[in-house]
Amino acid sequence: MIGDAMSARLSSPILIGRMPEMGALEAAFGRAAAGSPAVVLVGGEAGIGKSRLVREFADRARDAGGLVLDGGCVSLGSEEGLPFAPIAEALRGLLRIADASVLAGVIDPATRELGRLVPELVAGGTEASSETPAEWAQTRLFDGFLVLLERLGERQPVVLVIEDIHWADRSTRDLLAFIARRLRHERVVLIATYRSDELHRRRCGPHRRAPAAAWPAPPARCRAARRAPGRRRARACGGR
Repeated sequence: MIGDAMSARLSSPILIGRMPEMGALEAAFGRAAAGSPAVVLVGGEAGIGKSRLVREFADRARDAGGLVLDGGCVSLGSEEGLPFAPIAEALRGLLRIADASVLAGVIDPATRELGRLVPELVAGGTEASSETPAEWAQTRLFDGFLVLLERLGERQPVVLVIEDIHWADRSTRDLLAFIARRLRHERVVLIATYRSDELHRRRCGPHRRAPAAAWPAPPARCRAARRAPGRRRARACGGR
């Protein structure tokens, strides 16, 4: 007999009670593999299982031949998180899993600006050219990341997972919004997780927005998921 004092948070190797959400993620992957990119927001309270759901999906995507890149936003205990932290983490993950021939095929002058985030991406470990005017640097960085995803997607479907966007800094939010709006025919799924209970804390101030506010409005098929145990609720929204 299990006493009342035992914690309700138990870990199981089998994902239970998330079949509708998993189905939405797998459908998004299927559309992306066919050339229709997808944007998915996964929201819920802390501890509800967002990361577990996304990890399980990532494993399935790899088994289906997909390339999974992931990164997490970092809270510094202030209003802004670490600039571009999840993007740099995802790029370092690419360095770990891609061989030299793949990198040689996706890194060139069009994507070289990404070397500002991860110098090792550029041959010889040299950063992107400092000759780029400051006012153009962000545009080239954003375009370079989009081109990188497109080129990787030509080889295999790409899943980009960004965790905890409620902690994202302004630069990261702008980049993700840029990617979400510019995806057209790339074989890419962009997944972002956020804590719904953090939203009210991050909305204050003239320059702050809730994480989802920077993204295109989700289509009608975006729906609330079934209630999870403990009266918590998660949401998975598919875009494009």
